[in-house]
Amino acid sequence: MKVSPKEHLNLFTRQYPALWKMGEEVRALKGKRGYPDWDGNLCYLPFEAWQVQLMIIKGATESPQGVSAEALAVAALGAWRWTQGIYQFNDLFLTELLKTEPPQKIQAEILTRIPQWSLYVDFGDALSGYDMDGFFCYISDNSENQALNFVLNIRGRLIAMIPMLIGAWSVEEAIKQIVGDQTDIKYSQNDVYLARILTSIVMYICSDKPDIAGHIPGDFPSRPQLTKTKRGYRMFPPDKPRYYQIGGEIGKKIEAFEAEIEKRRVESIAAGKGTPKRPHLRSAHWHGFWSGKKDGSEERKYTLKWLFMTEVGI
Repeated sequence: MKVSPKEHLNLFTRQYPALWKMGEEVRALKGKRGYPDWDGNLCYLPFEAWQVQLMIIKGATESPQGVSAEALAVAALGAWRWTQGIYQFNDLFLTELLKTEPPQKIQAEILTRIPQWSLYVDFGDALSGYDMDGFFCYISDNSENQALNFVLNIRGRLIAMIPMLIGAWSVEEAIKQIVGDQTDIKYSQNDVYLARILTSIVMYICSDKPDIAGHIPGDFPSRPQLTKTKRGYRMFPPDKPRYYQIGGEIGKKIEAFEAEIEKRRVESIAAGKGTPKRPHLRSAHWHGFWSGKKDGSEERKYTLKWLFMTEVGI
């Protein structure tokens, strides 16, 4: 049974009616009264804070380990609630993107450009071979380290993957950094492969000048804005999700490229030259580079772009 992210949010709201208000109260204490001072622009509320709130609601009998899986899902929904961004990928583009391996070392600066506290990627019919309808992605920051989190929406259930510690290393190393010596946490190469796929998707959203279009012209994903009220500035969640189309223009280029190849084939056969060889292509790939002086005299920036396949030797 397919369950939308909004339906998941409504389900948890009914199950824990006080939870979101508790989250707002904890966020208001960030950096005060002994509370950690996490990066509030990057992370709405650390996973550990949601873990504690669930323990309070469920009673003293619950251990942190007992609520950790649910807390990972709650953290995704609690942050997503404020923007409700749903990202829908063009099928042709997504197929090409998933053929592209993420860089061996993923620069932390890229992932921390995630445009919203939590986002939801809707697979639609693009990945029919997978059971999942989509996934949430968010960063948890406990003021000591930052972790990238994926929560899968599989047949109406929310299943959290092992978080990935953000740093200049590979996807598998990011998982290993979290697992450490914990013998009760297991993962397989299939888990690593899936994490690579999901990381590639999120990396594109975080890359420089991604092909993103909102249903409302000019609407680009962002964090929630404060609204002035009689009681000061406050945030208000939207009434309904906002949809963003990813890779629409690139999808058109892919379609035109394939149509051109087919046109050459038909013309070659019609001219009696037989079926031509398929042109030599340079595969789509990630291209990343640093700019700015290394001596610290100016701010350095890492630029990452996904480059579409190109025909070579012409």
